[in-house]
Amino acid sequence: MTDFDKLGPRLFEALRQRALNEAGDPHKAVDAFMEAAQAGARVLYSDGDGEVALLVPLTDGYDGPNEIAVAPDGDPTRVLAQLDDGGVVKVEGVGRFRVFEMSPLQLKKRLAAQEGRPRIAFRGEGGDGWSPLGFDGWFWEDFPLVLHLATEGGLEVRPDVEVDPRDPSWKALEPELREFVESSLGRPVSEVVHTSTLREALDAAAARDDGAVAGALRSLRLCVEGPAAPAKAPAGPDAAQVTAPLCAALGQGALTAGEHPKGLLEVAKDILQTQGREADVVRLKRAIGGRPVAPEELDAALDAAFGVGFAAGRAPTLPLVDAVIDRHGDDMALADLGAVRRFREALDLAAEADLFGVDLAQRPLSTATADAKLAELAEHLGAGTGLDERAVFQVASVLTAALNHDARRPAVLVLAGAKGPGVDRLVTRALDLTEAEPIKIQGAADLRLDDPVGYLVGSPANEPGSAKGALVHGAQADQRFVASFSGLERVGAQLADRGERQATLQSFWSFIAHASRDAGFRGYDPDDANRARGAWVDLAGGVLVLQTSQSVAELRDSLPEAVWAQLAPSVVPMGASPRVDVVKAVETLLSEHAREASGLPDVRVELGDTARGFIEELINGGMAPETAQEVLHQQVAARLAFAAVDQGLAPKVRVDLARGITRGELTRLRQAWLEGRFVSLAGVGASPFAIYDAGAEAAQAPKALSARLAKALAQGDEVSKLRKLVAEYQRSAGLKDQDLTKLVTANDGLARRAAAAEVRIDDLSFLNAQAVAEIQDLRVLNDEAKATIKGLKGDLAEANRRIEALNADLAKAKGAAVELKAALDTAVAERDEITRTLRRTEQEIDQAVRSLAENQGGDPTATFELVAASARGQQNRFVKGLLSQMHMVAAGRALQLAAQHARRFDKFRDIARMADGYVRSARALGQPVDHRVMRGFEEAARLSGNGWSPNMARDWEALVGAESRHHGEDPDVLGSIARNLLRQFGIRV
Repeated sequence: MTDFDKLGPRLFEALRQRALNEAGDPHKAVDAFMEAAQAGARVLYSDGDGEVALLVPLTDGYDGPNEIAVAPDGDPTRVLAQLDDGGVVKVEGVGRFRVFEMSPLQLKKRLAAQEGRPRIAFRGEGGDGWSPLGFDGWFWEDFPLVLHLATEGGLEVRPDVEVDPRDPSWKALEPELREFVESSLGRPVSEVVHTSTLREALDAAAARDDGAVAGALRSLRLCVEGPAAPAKAPAGPDAAQVTAPLCAALGQGALTAGEHPKGLLEVAKDILQTQGREADVVRLKRAIGGRPVAPEELDAALDAAFGVGFAAGRAPTLPLVDAVIDRHGDDMALADLGAVRRFREALDLAAEADLFGVDLAQRPLSTATADAKLAELAEHLGAGTGLDERAVFQVASVLTAALNHDARRPAVLVLAGAKGPGVDRLVTRALDLTEAEPIKIQGAADLRLDDPVGYLVGSPANEPGSAKGALVHGAQADQRFVASFSGLERVGAQLADRGERQATLQSFWSFIAHASRDAGFRGYDPDDANRARGAWVDLAGGVLVLQTSQSVAELRDSLPEAVWAQLAPSVVPMGASPRVDVVKAVETLLSEHAREASGLPDVRVELGDTARGFIEELINGGMAPETAQEVLHQQVAARLAFAAVDQGLAPKVRVDLARGITRGELTRLRQAWLEGRFVSLAGVGASPFAIYDAGAEAAQAPKALSARLAKALAQGDEVSKLRKLVAEYQRSAGLKDQDLTKLVTANDGLARRAAAAEVRIDDLSFLNAQAVAEIQDLRVLNDEAKATIKGLKGDLAEANRRIEALNADLAKAKGAAVELKAALDTAVAERDEITRTLRRTEQEIDQAVRSLAENQGGDPTATFELVAASARGQQNRFVKGLLSQMHMVAAGRALQLAAQHARRFDKFRDIARMADGYVRSARALGQPVDHRVMRGFEEAARLSGNGWSPNMARDWEALVGAESRHHGEDPDVLGSIARNLLRQFGIRV
């Protein structure tokens, strides 16, 4: 809920700025604002909690609207939300306002399809027949500005100030200048702003000097300070550094006068189309199509597209460089793209200095060292991984900031779509750079159950301190906290219900978002006295690396909007580079693996001709490059390790197909691999690849060759040629493209069926385990019933023996007939009563066993009620034994239900009802109440929470009639609200 205590001074200051001049009477501006109802006067205010308060001013005799409609600007028929009346608030020094709360985050997706900069509109409804946001029209608002208020907090006053020549404090911004101000400040601004905002943007742009659009900085300074004196422009940039990347993008000869490569003409055509120069566009289309066009006409078109003089001199210009970056930037290598960008910055600086002087085109401080280190780190992380350079560069940027800056929060890296040895190698290298021992968490093994957060912090099954948290470590205070999470798509994998799996996955990511935002969490370690009851685990300056095979879109759809909004800046889409060279990537990875296995720093692995041919056939057959890279790494890495142990590795190692494989076997092997069946060959081993000693790296001193040795070398050359020829034959013996397409399609279908089968197997495994547990419970109850029946039969036999003894005594003592007759009648009556009791008990036991067998998972409260009603006044010890057994079984089931309710919000009264039934049942049986059971009920009830009630100890005693163990432990009102909000998000506190 928005806090209005701090609104008064801020609103008064904002209205004071609206005075005709800063020395004027601010109260006049306040009065004018409060009376501007018809012009749409309103205030937008937020604490940054995701909500924005819309305040409508109230005047004498006017009560304001009852509700406010929100719709997309220009489409009033599509109402997005109805804002209800939130009451009246009095703002000190200003006046009274009617409050309406809105949630912009909920409107974000609905406005995504709106073209351009999204806007929303307000209109008041109801009230006394007239409203400042009244019935006659809609009042629009810039939605990015409203969204920024919701997430960051702030204040906006409407309507905008009308620019007055007498007041130079307010400026109206043109679209380009507004865009520049927003990019400098990193936040949206209104169309009319105070000069203090312009000064802030000017200082931010000067400090960052991020190469803004030429002229924007000049216009901004003129708005605030007036014109500046001209100065000599710096020397122009050197084009030699970008000749190669520009020619690679535009075609060879693009920067040579008289040459007209197709790529250059296509870029010029696109630029001229935006300028509306149809005649030049037609000429360029003819030239691109191969039809003759006069060279002077082509040069004139190039000059029109790239600037006068370009055709003759072919010096790169800003339009040319911009077109190359926009059209080919995604396809260029990062090193080439970086060189082109630096060249563009130099061009922009020179042009700006020529127009406005050096003072308004200041050179940025040199960051060459930092840029070089970042490029070096990115190259180290991505070498041989085959991953996209941009994703690796983003990871390197985050690590550079985390490892060289004393941050208050941990650096979080979420690698989406992460799979394969390339990503694993990237993560290993990244963790090595932290110089700390990472905590490694595996989603499929460690987080597969329904309580991943409890496992991580040390409160499994909602019992804080019962086990040490996986993230609670004993590192020194000066050591960086580093944790690695992998396979996070398998969080909650053992849960049969998809809804429960989704809730478990969301609880894990919510914990990561909160822990990164708060820079820590409360963890438990029962073996540490300081952490047994919980202690703060500091994550400031740490690094959290999280891997999931989910794509960015899948991850976003599986998370709540608030959690995604916080984690989105940390998500890096990991995929294979479109320019990946599988052979080179595999050779780099295997070389590193060979160095680790052999301990030799200079070992290098290369792939032979037949191995290269085999890889090319797999790629041409439809296998994804990242799949081929992963399979080859798995197939060869183990053999390298064994070769290092058995014989040792030479400085140069060659990996090739084993010589014992026939051409037919190789064809079948390739076919199987394309189908996703990575089979082995008998007599060859698990891998079809062999390790060969390729000799030393260093060249030996030349020696005179004998005729015999020369002949051997010549034969070696012939053998090499034959190897290449055999590799070519093997490639030509491959399957047809149509067959490969069918096999790939069939393989995809089998993969989907296998994935579905895996899910069904997990579900059936869970149900089977549940059925086994239920059968075991029924067996225990059956054994108890059999024991009870056996005891009753023994008592019946004893009664029969007594009757027989009495009959014998009667025959022997006829003189005492009266006494014996009375004793006989009594014995007969006891026997009849025992027989009836036996039959009734057998029926009740049979009915109870059937009820318990048929109603496993039912409400134990009904069982408590049955026991309490049946035990009152009951003297038969057999019946009481049965009731006691039913009481124990119901108590166990009630504790299980209480543990389940503890995971849900506002189940306090349901748990208290079961506890009350347990107490009454125990008292009816004359048994003492087990305080361990009562403690379990109360702990589960407190974890679930009693709605918005702040005093759970008092509520417990009122509902259960038993003394609470938690007097004085309930939080204050704000703490209770915070805890309930956390419970609603699935976080147990």
